[in-house]
Amino acid sequence: MKALLLTREYPPHVYGGAGVVVDQLSRALAQRMAVEVRCFGDRQPGGAPEGVTVRGYTPWDRLRAGPDGPRFAPALETLSIGLA
Repeated sequence: MKALLLTREYPPHVYGGAGVVVDQLSRALAQRMAVEVRCFGDRQPGGAPEGVTVRGYTPWDRLRAGPDGPRFAPALETLSIGLA
C-alpha cells in the first residue's frame, strides 16, 4: 500500500497549520507504508524523513511577467498553482 499526500505547503515552506499536519501525518504513515508528498516549493533541507518521498513543484511564474504582474501577484500565484 502507498499513500499520496497533495498539499500546498510542506517543510521548510510552512506558513500555517496544514503544513505541520501534513509533515506529522506523513511521518506517522511512513511507519506503515510508503508515502509520497507532492507540494509547491523546494524539498525539505537535509532530505525527507525516512519512508517519505517529497516532490516539489514550482508555480507557473510566467503569469507575473506582464506589466501588472507585481500588482496582482497574490491572485496570479494562486491561479498559477492551479495551472502548474
